[in-house]
Amino acid sequence: MNGVEAVLFDLDGTLINTPPAIAVALQAAVVDTTGEELDLASIVPLIGRPLPALCARLVNRDEDDPVTIAVIAAYQDHYRRDIVPNAENLLFPDVAVGIAALAADGKQLAVVTSKNHHAAELILDSAGLLPFFEVIVGADDVRTPKPAADAGRHALQLLCAKPASAVMVGDTADDIHMADAVPMQSIGVTYGATSAAAMAALQPTFIVNDFPAVASALATDSTAKDAVHS
Repeated sequence: MNGVEAVLFDLDGTLINTPPAIAVALQAAVVDTTGEELDLASIVPLIGRPLPALCARLVNRDEDDPVTIAVIAAYQDHYRRDIVPNAENLLFPDVAVGIAALAADGKQLAVVTSKNHHAAELILDSAGLLPFFEVIVGADDVRTPKPAADAGRHALQLLCAKPASAVMVGDTADDIHMADAVPMQSIGVTYGATSAAAMAALQPTFIVNDFPAVASALATDSTAKDAVHS
């Protein structure tokens, strides 16, 4: 992918393998608040949505309902206590080395996530990745988060980068749809929430099966030999 200067990364399911832990924390938050124990299998597909929308869906309430707000607060407590301290151990293989190499290669790096800004900073700091990212855009930083274009465009504006020289890396349909809406190139990863077949149907610019292939595709003068063009 020659000519790429700015790389926008999704967080959960792309850099850090948090979805299983997030599902457990959400399950616990709902139990804490309502006494109902939801099946983890019903929670996992919702991960990646902004937290208010996700929690509202779990308890079948509006986002501003007191029950939803209580679930959000309970989840945030579990997140800070159980997930953030373990972030370094949740990194996908070779992410730390790959991100450091991309930064050393002169790439401008940003995280664009459906988490709120502070939560993203907390876990990136705990994982040891925060110093490598010039920009973080959370769901609370824009009017309309992923899959709308707002978050991607805001990140590029903060980086002073042009869409033509940028790429979005993510593991969900929202990531690829946001890239399409900007518009910008995209790399879909298949080691997160989306299968290879489902990712192919989304038609990102490239599809990769592990993080070393992401780093290889983005390296200066790379021929993206480890990536599959969709």
